[in-house]
Amino acid sequence: SIDLDEDKDAYLSRISYFIDKEQYKDAYNDILALTDFYTDSNIQYLLGTIYFYLQKYDKVISTLEPIYEEKANENKIDYYLGISYFEIKNKTKAQEHIKKSITRQIVDEKIYYYNAYLDFEEGNFENSLENIKSSITIKLDYKAIWLRAKIYTKLNNIQKAIEEYENTYSLNSKDVVLLQEKADFYFENQKYTPAIKDYTTLISMDKDNSQYYYKRGLINLKASRRTDAIADFTKAKEMGMDIDIESLIPNTKNTPKEETNPILKKKEQKKEEEPKQNLKENTQAQKETAIPQTKEIPVKVSPENIKSASVFLNRGTINLKNKKINEAISDFTNAIQLNPNDIKGFLLRADCYNSINNFDLAIEDLKKAISILPDTSLSYYKIAVTYKLKNDIDNSIEYFKKAIELNPRNAMAYFEYAKLCEQKGLIDFAIDNYSKAASLDIKIAKECNMNIVKLKKSK
Repeated sequence: SIDLDEDKDAYLSRISYFIDKEQYKDAYNDILALTDFYTDSNIQYLLGTIYFYLQKYDKVISTLEPIYEEKANENKIDYYLGISYFEIKNKTKAQEHIKKSITRQIVDEKIYYYNAYLDFEEGNFENSLENIKSSITIKLDYKAIWLRAKIYTKLNNIQKAIEEYENTYSLNSKDVVLLQEKADFYFENQKYTPAIKDYTTLISMDKDNSQYYYKRGLINLKASRRTDAIADFTKAKEMGMDIDIESLIPNTKNTPKEETNPILKKKEQKKEEEPKQNLKENTQAQKETAIPQTKEIPVKVSPENIKSASVFLNRGTINLKNKKINEAISDFTNAIQLNPNDIKGFLLRADCYNSINNFDLAIEDLKKAISILPDTSLSYYKIAVTYKLKNDIDNSIEYFKKAIELNPRNAMAYFEYAKLCEQKGLIDFAIDNYSKAASLDIKIAKECNMNIVKLKKSK
């Protein structure tokens, strides 16, 4: 216990101890006790110092300004006032005191950073860069690097700005304001892949933010990723955002039907019975026109993104199994954005679209999977099934044949192909493919054999 009247120095010593230990609330309680008895400028200066560290900047100003002339020799008074004025957005007074603080040779990174920011806002970019250099020489802080990214953006030095945004993010990956600004910077400069990646990270940090889905949808739209854009806009709308998806992406509901192969169309019109040799020739023509052949070049994906994408894939698979289709589509979309080289996201999202009869979007995803890995039989099988659901028999036949070519032991591909041949009156082809299906899978052998008997009787 301290008798205040007898031991003022003991109180001041304890306050100094609390300040050194950054126990500012304890220091504040003691200084209040002193101000009940003493109101001299030393006590006021100490109170203003404590207000500063408690970030009560208006109180700093109201406490220190009345004693400024008397305490002008105090080395840090301009430092406290300059930063406080900056924080309450009084730029003129902030600049006045910050420049005085620098002339006092205060060794503190903050004062140079604030001076750099004031120069930046006035368009004095070279001075701002010099002050940032002084700031980070004393102590590296992500805010100073962030400001440098802004300056290079203003100077239209895009490559330097990219470097500084990435440097800033490496120093603080939890700042959502920084991450969104970085994503928007990439978007504005038509760097769509990193912009999508950043918004995907933002969504993983706050999956209930509809604005993030909407913004990523806009970027996907600019990047010609129509399917992904629709998925993002749909998710944002489901979360309550007022979006007219049709105005953003015309013909969303009624995607134009793909043109039928002209060779097949001509064959349909003639209604001729198809000899085996003609079918082989026609098959070759269809391979050249119906099935995409170009392989997409893989993009560089970080190990962290691959791991995060796997989490979304697993969660999406569970949601799909539980018939939570919209949630599954969102999860698979996130997985695709994080790792566009993995076809599993496209295949599973296509399953979601098929389950809600959105066959056109399913086909877009499956064609994307084929462009990434052209030799995967499953992708051709799935797109063949989708064309069948869409009642596009000709395209369905072509993709079943390609699936069989890549995996000659796919019993269900033979079975489905046989049914389509039967539907088109190609009896011999139907019998042949039912026989192959039966030999490969005992579970469907009985049905295949019954169909073979029925078709032979009909000949």
